[in-house]
Amino acid sequence: MAVARIDLLEVCSAEQKERLIKDVERAISDAIAVPEARVRIVVVDQTLLQAAENQPYNEPWI
Repeated sequence: MAVARIDLLEVCSAEQKERLIKDVERAISDAIAVPEARVRIVVVDQTLLQAAENQPYNEPWI
């Protein structure tokens, strides 16, 4: 199984997010030879988090 996390820093539509997920699933599947059904994508929409907090985006805590 493969898991990828994508942090979105720009606003995009639901259709764009869906296409992004499908394209990334396919790319990972092809690159490491695993079925797409075994690829998981986690999307964190930072724009929604910013709106909820009403604060500008800051660098992640690394």
